[in-house]
Amino acid sequence: MATAHMERNTATETTAPTAKRIRVDDARIDRLKDLYVKTPLKVDYERVRFMKKIYEENAGYQQIVLRATFLAYLLDHKRIYIDDNLFVGSMTGDLNGVYTYPEWSIAWMKEDDVIADSKTPEDREANEWVLKFWEHRGLKPRVDEIFKKKFGYDPNVSVEAGLFMDFCSWPGGGGNLNYPLMYHNGVASVIKDVEARQAELDIRLPNAPKIYFYEACLIVMRAVVRFSNRYAKLARDMAAKEANAERKQELLDIAEVCEHVPEHPARNLREAMQSHFLCHIVGELEQVGCGYSEAYFGQLMDPYYQAEKAAGTLGPDEATHLLKNLWIKLNEVNYWYGKRVGTMNSADLGQSITLGGFTPDGGDATAEMDYLILDASSYLALVPVSVPVAG
Repeated sequence: MATAHMERNTATETTAPTAKRIRVDDARIDRLKDLYVKTPLKVDYERVRFMKKIYEENAGYQQIVLRATFLAYLLDHKRIYIDDNLFVGSMTGDLNGVYTYPEWSIAWMKEDDVIADSKTPEDREANEWVLKFWEHRGLKPRVDEIFKKKFGYDPNVSVEAGLFMDFCSWPGGGGNLNYPLMYHNGVASVIKDVEARQAELDIRLPNAPKIYFYEACLIVMRAVVRFSNRYAKLARDMAAKEANAERKQELLDIAEVCEHVPEHPARNLREAMQSHFLCHIVGELEQVGCGYSEAYFGQLMDPYYQAEKAAGTLGPDEATHLLKNLWIKLNEVNYWYGKRVGTMNSADLGQSITLGGFTPDGGDATAEMDYLILDASSYLALVPVSVPVAG
């Protein structure tokens, strides 16, 4: 995808909603952190149940369309929740819940005997299907097959001997996704662009890859909008039952944010951060890309922050409070590849952020938000939880 800092910034070009001050509440942050740290990770096989259903129902589809259809179904049907965090989005329907990603490798599933660990008949059936379907199709077996053909020996012998590390048994790559395209332009703009390109495309055979690519793009982008709207609906449903006036308003604020982003350009700092995080979660749900970076997050968010600071609707304390909420959400992102990988990798997803740097003309690119990022990180001092508890 295009590098994040290349996109046009429209933070000050969109009509802002009615200004709402963010109430700084470190007691809330402390509660959220304490709950996160004390809640053990729990393996959830919901994703593989959905995978079995979609892969069987759509057998024979082009791979890119099949993956898009699967992701869309996951976004439409996965369990979601809203807690006291000002931001929404999670990997599973539980705090510190983790999905499995057998398309990378199923070797760990045999080692840990996930069939015996399956708590429901549906989980057992899905895991049995997974073991058969991905045994030869997954990334790890395919890499081993290609290596053997090229070099004439089994690479696992060298891995077991410690000659080099195996980076193919679990997600080992990522990058800087083009999040700013979403919070600057909005998903609706991307959909419109894809539809226009699709309409102009000659449908004869040489263009088949583009036809499938555009179809997959539309499936995913429309699902992202529905995903955000699911959170908006849940927030409004919760608000309708909420007796506490302050909490009711918080839920209504969440609904308003999720009804606007990431479908439309963000109008303020909170919307930009929520748009960024929801898109981040979608990327992680698709393939849990260990190494998905938040890029120059402070510099990308700074125009929204500066616009609100100039308008008097938000200051450094409120912005830092938003960052603390978001940092907890980012720490909740995790995956499960068995006890061996959990011990070796210590659940480090590499969600790194780059601070400072240089402008294209060699000047100092450090933004005020970079310093607020350091303040939020110093306050939380979070360390990822390492080994999940299955079940």
